[in-house]
Amino acid sequence: MPRNSFLHRNKVNMHPSEYIADIKFSLPYFIPEITLLSLLVLLTVLGIVFKKQSVWLTPAVFFMGISYVFCTTYQQWGISQPIWLYSGTLYLQSKTVYFKLLIAVCGVFTVVFREISVKKEKTLEFYLLITSILFGANLLAMSYNFLVSFLALEIVSLSSYALVAMFNEKPAAEASVKYLIYGMMASGIMLYGISLLFGITGSLNFNDIIFTKQLINSSPVLVTVAFLMVFAGVLFKISAFPLHFWSPDVYQSSAVYTVAFFSTATKIAGFALLFNLLPTVWQYDFKCYVSWFRPELLLGLFAILSLLVGNFAALGQTSMKRMLAYSAIAHSGFILLPLTSFESQAYESAAYYMGAYIFITFLAFFAISLVKTDEIASYKGLGLEKPFWGIAMIVAMVALTGLPPTVGFISKFYIFSSVWDSYSLEQEKIYLFLLVFGVLNAVVSLFYYLKPLYYMYLKPKDSDTEPPKISVFQIIFLVVLSVLVVGLFIKPDLIKLY
Repeated sequence: MPRNSFLHRNKVNMHPSEYIADIKFSLPYFIPEITLLSLLVLLTVLGIVFKKQSVWLTPAVFFMGISYVFCTTYQQWGISQPIWLYSGTLYLQSKTVYFKLLIAVCGVFTVVFREISVKKEKTLEFYLLITSILFGANLLAMSYNFLVSFLALEIVSLSSYALVAMFNEKPAAEASVKYLIYGMMASGIMLYGISLLFGITGSLNFNDIIFTKQLINSSPVLVTVAFLMVFAGVLFKISAFPLHFWSPDVYQSSAVYTVAFFSTATKIAGFALLFNLLPTVWQYDFKCYVSWFRPELLLGLFAILSLLVGNFAALGQTSMKRMLAYSAIAHSGFILLPLTSFESQAYESAAYYMGAYIFITFLAFFAISLVKTDEIASYKGLGLEKPFWGIAMIVAMVALTGLPPTVGFISKFYIFSSVWDSYSLEQEKIYLFLLVFGVLNAVVSLFYYLKPLYYMYLKPKDSDTEPPKISVFQIIFLVVLSVLVVGLFIKPDLIKLY
């Protein structure tokens, strides 16, 4: 049977043999996800059978497993043509493989980060939850079916709630409850929007031709409301305005390596789902049916408010974790800027930004994890006392600001170039406004990213401040991440989507 024939057939009338043939065809392309499920079972068994050895055995097995997932995913890179899997519910193409590779990199960095950190808790539970999140994130990257998307989003969300709550501290418990409440609200709204779209179209495959035709023949107001509700779940996962409230408390109360993982893997998964949804939104062409609603204006509004809230809230923070939490909201705003246009370069620039963001984020969070206190004021004089750590902090903060010679500059340059190209092509003033607004917010971010450096180098050291104790392995990891952040400025093509 042809690869894409399942997309346009009536699945109800398919013969069982056709279902079996479809599953057999799809399995070889699903090896990374099967590996993650097998890893989940294997870790559970090892944790029960070898309980005493699980402290070192679990991370070793996880590292080997996630490395194999990366390799098998990389083998899918450069597939000759897009492939529909499992009756059109999953879609494998170069874009989804790119996101899956980024998610696997997050898994590799997380295990290294955690194992060379000083404070570690509940080894088995941590890696089981991380594996579950990676599996759900991979499904989100490939999903073109609302049911699969929602289930994958819930796998990621429920595992994330548990990951925050598993640290036996009161702030973590409070943050996990807040995270759970906001997550349940976002999931409920999203599910109701999905039910509306299913009632309108009779299909859950949102890339199906039938789905788009039924949308055109339906009430424009109802379609608009349904899509807005679906976007609620996506905005929650990428911590963008107005569903960003959970971020600061979760970031501050969780372990630093957990926060680094949240900032990258789950955000990439959320944006991957948004990438899959947006072509359907643009195909509907809302302005032909609902004159008062334009998706590009709505996404632009979310981007503007995410930038405003993230940057200006970060200015007044005294905690490094909370400052980086608000900056993560602002980074979501930057990624949303080019997505207001249905141009291939817009998607490429946003994807590149996410790739660069992984290395910068892990460098920043690993550097601050080496200092025992979370207060920015306690960084006084530490830059001169620990030069390796100080240089890594400089690279991280400069990259987050978007200045050369770091990959942060290249990623922001691609974002702004994409917005400018959209303005040049369509001559819509909204794109010019977004460009100016984005540049101004990049300038605003300079003030709070330079604050830690100001304390590190221009303030005298307090006698009661203990300098970070850095092991050889920690220095190596700092150097590797710093070299990647600077090296990708010289060779930016290494993480390009195409």
